[in-house]
Amino acid sequence: MEKRGQVSVELLFSLGILALVFSAMMAYAASRERVIRGFDDVDLQLRECNALVNAIVGTLLNPGSEVTLDIRRDFQIKAGPQVITMAEDASCRIPTASVTGGHFVEGTIIVSSLSNGSVEVRND
Repeated sequence: MEKRGQVSVELLFSLGILALVFSAMMAYAASRERVIRGFDDVDLQLRECNALVNAIVGTLLNPGSEVTLDIRRDFQIKAGPQVITMAEDASCRIPTASVTGGHFVEGTIIVSSLSNGSVEVRND
């Protein structure tokens, strides 16, 4: 008497367990990828923020100069503490108090030094 039916059930059970383990591993990998992409976005925001600070300091040190930047997100310069905030995920300090504050939209940003020794940041 053959037991072919018993082998089929055991085989299906083993394949089901393997599929369940594989699915759990794929779900874990997908969640880790989302976390890593979130870090990449914050890193990009910090790089753009630092590029703005470098442009501000550069124009402050070179009177009459102007720097044009392409920024991919909205940002805000808070005049009191002199902080640039980008999408509430990243921020950086400006080491001078002579910068015009305001809210700026993504796109071309022009940073220029003024004759009174301050720096103006504006959208193009």
